Amino acid sequence: SDPLLVAAMLQTLFAEGLVRLGRVEGFTDGVEELGRRIAPFTPEAVAGRVGMDAQTIRRIAREFAGAERAVAYGRIGTSTVAFGATATWLVECLNVVTGNLDREGGMMFPGPSSAVNALSLLPPSKRGRWRSRTRGTPEFMGELPAATLADEMTTPGAGQIRALLTIAGNPVLSSPAGHRLAEALGGLDFMVAVDFYLNETTRHAHVILPPVGPLEHDHFDLIFQLVAVRATARWSPKVFDAPEGTRTDAEILLELGRRLRWARGGAHRAKALGYRAMLALGAERTVGLMMDYVLRSGPRGAGFKPFGEGLSLKRVRDSVHGIDLGPLEPCLPKHLPAKSKRIDLAPQELREDLGRLRAVLEDGSEPGLVLIGRRHVRTNNSWSHNLPSLVKGPDRCTLLIHPTDAAARGVGEGDRVADTSRVGSVEVPAELDDGMMPGVVSLPHGYGHGAEGARMKVAREHAGVSINDLTDPKTLAHLLKYDTVSGRYPGKVAAGKDWISVDGNKIQITAERDPAKLPHKANKIDFVVESTGVFSSRADCQKHLDAGAKKVLLTVPPKDAIDAMIVMGVNQESLKPEDKIISNASCTTNCLVPVVKVLNDAIGIDHGFMTTIHSYTGDQPTLDT
Repeated sequence: SDPLLVAAMLQTLFAEGLVRLGRVEGFTDGVEELGRRIAPFTPEAVAGRVGMDAQTIRRIAREFAGAERAVAYGRIGTSTVAFGATATWLVECLNVVTGNLDREGGMMFPGPSSAVNALSLLPPSKRGRWRSRTRGTPEFMGELPAATLADEMTTPGAGQIRALLTIAGNPVLSSPAGHRLAEALGGLDFMVAVDFYLNETTRHAHVILPPVGPLEHDHFDLIFQLVAVRATARWSPKVFDAPEGTRTDAEILLELGRRLRWARGGAHRAKALGYRAMLALGAERTVGLMMDYVLRSGPRGAGFKPFGEGLSLKRVRDSVHGIDLGPLEPCLPKHLPAKSKRIDLAPQELREDLGRLRAVLEDGSEPGLVLIGRRHVRTNNSWSHNLPSLVKGPDRCTLLIHPTDAAARGVGEGDRVADTSRVGSVEVPAELDDGMMPGVVSLPHGYGHGAEGARMKVAREHAGVSINDLTDPKTLAHLLKYDTVSGRYPGKVAAGKDWISVDGNKIQITAERDPAKLPHKANKIDFVVESTGVFSSRADCQKHLDAGAKKVLLTVPPKDAIDAMIVMGVNQESLKPEDKIISNASCTTNCLVPVVKVLNDAIGIDHGFMTTIHSYTGDQPTLDT
């Protein structure tokens, strides 16, 4: 609903001539293109989907445009959804077209006004220079989506990830389909974790390097300068001396960097000497020298003259209570990352995604309940669940639900409810909250503790469930209706709590992470198509047979020996009636081998190579929703 609401507000501004760019007009492109693309999203068109009448949407848009000072911003809720990038872009467009970008009272950038221009420390804002090996997802600023990580670890071939370094993270609980990632981590050749905790992720590490505590080392904040509303500078000295033999994060990473360089064939002499010098100085002095350089060369820096005015590490350290550098100041277009120093208001990738958003409006199927995540101020991330002072009190891993939705389903306050999807089922207590939007339920982020091998006693006592282990039948219905490869399905597709219906034929949806517990016998299942990509060993497939199925067809290459591997057009005649566990090989094999066989039989092939152009795999919603 977020991108639809903002799109309708933008449509109102363009339709009523309320667009005023203000000071950024001279270096902003794509305004007219944005207006054309946003035209179909009228308040009347989106009202039903956003739960707000058209008159109210127009009133909000007019009031925002007419306010002397206003700012729109989206947080995690608008980002970690199917239209996250589009929602975030439209919010920024709203700030631009109302003249609220880079002006007092609007959306401003703290970097150039601060002690350190944190914006300048970010990597170049580039995208699509290369793509992930397994799904073909484009990189952004040198990074790939976390949803691709498990595939990159488990898919054989050149470039397969076989080692991993994690720093203070628990992606098994915070990434999509965390159970798949946990299985992938278990198969790595080597894993190092820089962490205090043996948690659901680090339990797979071969080496855990615990750093000193946050009060046992000096600190100068850089990250939160990016979201500060006022420019400040403060050096926070350590409160306690670290125990003998322990290391700070900086010392650990410095030493790991040195060893990695030598392990990969040695470093350039100058860089090697630099590492040795930093190690000799110690991490504390090295970080101090680096911070002094960053402060002196920053926007408010003293430079490198002996008696230069401005900021230096000594001045900041001597100011025990910090230094107030004043309010934020306009900084565009000088500090725009693009070489052109211009704003592109309608990038191709984002404006094209409006077509996908428009399909939501045209989909007449019943949306059902939508599951969203949330963060509680006392249990923000998974590590905080292990602190008694933060988790004491009422259970916070609850399913928030509007009283109207609860009453329609016979659910009362505190009742344990099952949330079932195509990949899993969780049971949590219900918490009725009239602040929830009707039709929307919410589970908190970071729960699902209690994995074997993790040592988080307090968190285990408040285990909760992981939202990242769930999707729902509605996703299946949407994927069938709107398929990227095959196009839109012309028939009628609907979804319920535990079923989807295709042209009136209802299909039961069963969610179970253990194949041995599936109701194959009760449902009189003859053939199981095992296409999860997770259960690909003989032992895994045997679980389907033990549950009552007669045969299992595996849609990926098996991990070990099975009864037969068949490629149609090549060796299908070798299939025997007694074969129970069968693989039809990989998609690449099925595309390539029949053609190769014909060529080899008719002409002959000495050698060759192939180029595979591959769709996303493993998590189809990433591609189609």
